[in-house]
Amino acid sequence: MAATPYARVGRRQDADHEPRDSDEALWGTRRSMTRTHVPCARLDRPGRPRPRRAAMNPAVAAWARTGLVGAATGLRSTWGLAAISWATGPSSAVPAAVRRPRVRGATLVAAMTELVADKSPHVPGRLSPAGLAPRLLIGAALGAALSRRRPGEGVPPVAGAAIGAATAFAAAFAGTRWRRTATGAHQAWTDPMAAAVEDIATAALAWIACALTTEEPPG
Repeated sequence: MAATPYARVGRRQDADHEPRDSDEALWGTRRSMTRTHVPCARLDRPGRPRPRRAAMNPAVAAWARTGLVGAATGLRSTWGLAAISWATGPSSAVPAAVRRPRVRGATLVAAMTELVADKSPHVPGRLSPAGLAPRLLIGAALGAALSRRRPGEGVPPVAGAAIGAATAFAAAFAGTRWRRTATGAHQAWTDPMAAAVEDIATAALAWIACALTTEEPPG
């Protein structure tokens, strides 16, 4: 009995669905590519090298961190010392003495006290002898301490002390000028508002100085 057209069509459809050698080779290649696909290398895996920031010239870094910590000290006499004391991470630029728990606690209390007292009109001006002398001394001490990461790098401690004291004086003068200008007769700023802006600027300077004192671990 001859096959009907429907039977021939059914056999043709079955033949079309039969796997061919070329199809099996193609799908096998795709499966192998899927299995062997490797994602982009992750840089945070243990044992893999991590990208490191470009190294700054030691002398330039020393000038920058001593100048920044001096400027922060000129605006707020204890904030530079407190920031350096609380700086985290391995660093040979920060003396171990200022990172002791008692010293850290004392600097934090002093910084918070100055944050509140700065808004009081009864506190002596920063350009008065009582306000300027501590800023110059602390700025010079921090500049000398942060002048070098390692022996032979950075700038001499005397130069670091001079930079710290000079930037502390300049920042103290600039901060006083800012407060007088912002709270003048024709300005809408109040003294607490101008002081808050100064607080933000001081915190930014101290943070950048801390970033320059902290070095990445090798590897």
